[in-house]
Amino acid sequence: MKKKLKMTFAVSLLVPTMAVPSFGATLGDVNNDGQITADDSSAALQICLTGIVPENCLFEMADVNGDGIVDSRDSTHILQKALDNNYEFNKGETSNVITVNGSLSQDDPANNTYATIEAAYEAAPAGTAENPTIISIMPGVYKLNGDETKNGLSITKDYLTFVGLSDDPNDVVIADNRGNNQGASGNYNSATVVSNCTGLTLKNISIYNYCNIDVPYAKDPSQALTKRSDLETQAFAYFGGGDKHYYDNCQFISILDTFENDVKRGYYKNCYIQGTNDFIMGWGGIQVLDGCTINSLSNHIVGGGEKFLFKDCTFQLNKPEGTLPTYLCKGWADITLLDCQIPTDKGTYQWTPSLPGQYTFQYRNLTDSTGAKANIVDDSCAIELTEEQADAYNLWNVLRGNDDWDPANCKTQYENKGNEPMRVVTNDAITVKTGEAAGTITASVYPARANQNVTFTAEGDVTIEQNGNKCTVTANNHTLNPTTAIVTATASNGIKNKTVVTVEPKIEDAPTFTKEPTVNVSNGTINVDYALDLGVASKDTSLITWYRCDDAEGNGAIAIADSKMDTPTKSYTLCEGDIGKYIKMVIAPDSELSKVGDTVTVMYTTPITADDVTSANINTNFQSVPTHPPFITTDVLNSVLEDGATPYRTLLEKSIPNTVKGKWNFIGDWYYNYGSGTYASNVKGAITGTRYCRAIYAQPTNDYGDMSAVVDLTPEKTAGQGFGSAGQYEELLIKYDPDTQTGCGIQYMRSKSMTNTIEFQLMEYKDGVGTPIGDMQYIQAGFRDRCRVTLDLTGTTLTANVSSQYVDALTGEGVTPITLTGTITNVTNFGGFEIYHQGSTGGRYVFENVSLNYGDRTK
Repeated sequence: MKKKLKMTFAVSLLVPTMAVPSFGATLGDVNNDGQITADDSSAALQICLTGIVPENCLFEMADVNGDGIVDSRDSTHILQKALDNNYEFNKGETSNVITVNGSLSQDDPANNTYATIEAAYEAAPAGTAENPTIISIMPGVYKLNGDETKNGLSITKDYLTFVGLSDDPNDVVIADNRGNNQGASGNYNSATVVSNCTGLTLKNISIYNYCNIDVPYAKDPSQALTKRSDLETQAFAYFGGGDKHYYDNCQFISILDTFENDVKRGYYKNCYIQGTNDFIMGWGGIQVLDGCTINSLSNHIVGGGEKFLFKDCTFQLNKPEGTLPTYLCKGWADITLLDCQIPTDKGTYQWTPSLPGQYTFQYRNLTDSTGAKANIVDDSCAIELTEEQADAYNLWNVLRGNDDWDPANCKTQYENKGNEPMRVVTNDAITVKTGEAAGTITASVYPARANQNVTFTAEGDVTIEQNGNKCTVTANNHTLNPTTAIVTATASNGIKNKTVVTVEPKIEDAPTFTKEPTVNVSNGTINVDYALDLGVASKDTSLITWYRCDDAEGNGAIAIADSKMDTPTKSYTLCEGDIGKYIKMVIAPDSELSKVGDTVTVMYTTPITADDVTSANINTNFQSVPTHPPFITTDVLNSVLEDGATPYRTLLEKSIPNTVKGKWNFIGDWYYNYGSGTYASNVKGAITGTRYCRAIYAQPTNDYGDMSAVVDLTPEKTAGQGFGSAGQYEELLIKYDPDTQTGCGIQYMRSKSMTNTIEFQLMEYKDGVGTPIGDMQYIQAGFRDRCRVTLDLTGTTLTANVSSQYVDALTGEGVTPITLTGTITNVTNFGGFEIYHQGSTGGRYVFENVSLNYGDRTK
């Protein structure tokens, strides 16, 4: 049984029997084992560090540091004074105390003293919950030495306590300076400190990743560190995992991707975390930030995770001025904020860019920097808690788990509130149809030990029937259009969550043809003509797919066009790949209120002739192009070789796709939809879905001359960086032959040397080997809103023009277009086109339109 540290104004450690430091403390039988040994010093030290006193142990703390307050800083002061006076805490068999002193020229293992953090960690044995190993760190800057594939310090031993011997965490600094593509191969090899253990404690320590930020050190400016680069890249200060981690008076400082802790339970007391976009993440369980300061240098704070509790926290806003709001969470996470200061008076705050249908955010008593009520835009995904409901987030209830972990020493205060409901977890969304089977919503209460009873209520065109923690939802929509209903599940203390229900009207029988479909060729297109009896519906949403066939019987059918977004594709533009082939149309009649009818097939029994194709040019917005699932199965995603130092593809036999000539071919996942993000959310087109995906238009012959292309695209990244990481890129190639990977065009890459910058380089490929042509040019912070890239090869001259519709909201200035020109050495007769996306899925692109033009080519 444990009890809370008793605070008085007298230091009394009972019987004084051994030498003590000169600050008024005496040592006795602290561990209550009937004898006075060095183990008592270890027990006293652990009490100072944890604040937990064993039952029947008389240990009293005074205002040792003389600041007028009796608190945990006094325990740190005791430890520092003890070590300053060479008080030997580490002589008992069970006394796991190690000291780090950066001023030493070499390690002193005989006295458990080491010059580096790494050496001290290597010497430290794993501790136990009752007797953790303590690594005490003298003030100084401790530079770690991670490399391309190794993080700075990896902590895997259980029950270690790292404590800086100063009240000011700025005095004890652990630092490394590697980021993605800047000393580290990938984001997750960049961490200064990484942990995967149980029972870790960090106290009075600053952890820096100074890849892109300087490390000041006021105590001794000669120990200050200079950042590696001005180019911002992913550079973790800390990445954690395990369970029962306690961080007291610590700082985690970097720029991008500062902090991710996937620990099951993490408790942060009086800590400071700083970063730019989505710089706090945690996917392991519950992260509790108590009295912490969160300094946001850009637009997103929490990247995503499981559960976060911000209690008595102060959010700071230090990003450049602009109109984009600050989002508390970029992705998905259950976030609760209690008694926090959020400076909505200094800038617009929103909960998240894509509003979820549930109450993923809970809050109470949020104020701005003036003390007025904070105004966070759009509360549709947030719920304000009552005082009683907020009290369920007492730290005993939040952190106790199944083993009664109590790092905040609040069990006695909240023992009768240790089983309170904190969240209700329900289905995110369901769809029900009038006249068809009911849907089911299931609710559970978090934590599992809480009262699991819930009450369901509904608003909208549904009726519900509850059975325990489930309810059935029956649609009652008698309109002609879908409606939205809300089903709410409420726990015993009133905490609730909601499920958004799409309620569709009664599904009618499939529409019938009043005019049977026929097909005809006219002006370069093949068209279907039909009429439907839609009944009460008003919109034809029939599914039409066009196929190219080898003969009039439909053999060798290949899909060349289909319908998307409830819009029938009633015509298809013929191309040179169709010459000599037969076209088949398959229609499944449908309306927005009906079942899908049986398919009807119509074959155009005359082969397509050269006269039927009126242009060699290819123009598409991708709405009728089959993009997903891919129609080509290759090993391309697993076989593309990145050579790291140079961003050019290396030809591998397996990476040559077996393309179908005269149509679009998609390798990897592509989607047709609206994009996401500030600029792409209003743009629909073909969206890159996986890394290394390709879109290839392969021409049926190799007798093409000059060629040009116009490509309209929008990156989903919003700051002009274009891709998820430095060095990632995309290519547009004309005069392309997929069989030999030969062609020319442009590569645009996220810069490795400039922030939020895209570098543009003309490229020529022969047999998969790329060669840069001419000088590189760049666009900084502007490649983000409806960009256009044009490519033209006339003779041997390759020209590219790049522009963007982005306009800076503060200055009113647009993006200056750039032009690149170079000379091609290997002019071919190929006429294909390729989009090659090497970037990660976090930096998708939406391709709105592509036009391929072949001048005065004669068929």
